[in-house]
Amino acid sequence: MKVKFIHHSCYTIELEKTIIVFDYTEGELLLPKDKDLIFVVTHGHGDHFHPNIFQYKNRAKYLISTHVESGSKEADITWISPDEEKSIDDIKFHAYGSTDEGISVLVEAEGKNLYHSGDLNFWLWPRYMAEDIKNMAHEFMGEVDKAKDFAPIDVLMAVVDPRMGDYYHLTGQYFLKTLTPKHFFPLHLWEDFALSETFAKRFQKEFSNSNIHSIKGDGEEFIL
Repeated sequence: MKVKFIHHSCYTIELEKTIIVFDYTEGELLLPKDKDLIFVVTHGHGDHFHPNIFQYKNRAKYLISTHVESGSKEADITWISPDEEKSIDDIKFHAYGSTDEGISVLVEAEGKNLYHSGDLNFWLWPRYMAEDIKNMAHEFMGEVDKAKDFAPIDVLMAVVDPRMGDYYHLTGQYFLKTLTPKHFFPLHLWEDFALSETFAKRFQKEFSNSNIHSIKGDGEEFIL
């Protein structure tokens, strides 16, 4: 299995028969033509979705959150909402909610469980009062907990956002504790790649059964 960080929140995961592209907006995609191709779109924010994914419509299939307002009439699209399950060929998709917009998604593909959090994050903005933080914690943890039955997750991609300041780690820490991923990859770094290394060093010893990966830059590949 090959995992490649493309840009911001986009990863590609290459399996034996299939390549899955999560939340593509920009960056170089090198997609072998001898494999099935599926694009996953968790929501319509500009840093998670761009219509240029439909340039591959002649060979690709798409799983897209119903929160996305535009598609392509010629594309093979499967629409999905939170708490729904859909299949594309032999691949199963389980959609969970988000603490912002759209979905987070767990994928059962070729004997592997893959999880992309989209914008499911423990958001802590300066304007939040105590009650806001309490509600956020309840909502965030409740959505993550829905995937417990699939633990340990083979590959988990979750938000490590520098805009959260001293609380940048809360999302990843809870995912590591709850879903015990074999491999953890950060997303939503806003190109603060040093933060991914800080996160990995902070939690690798505590979660020794997980391989916590840091990112050096766009286009980095990992062979698992």
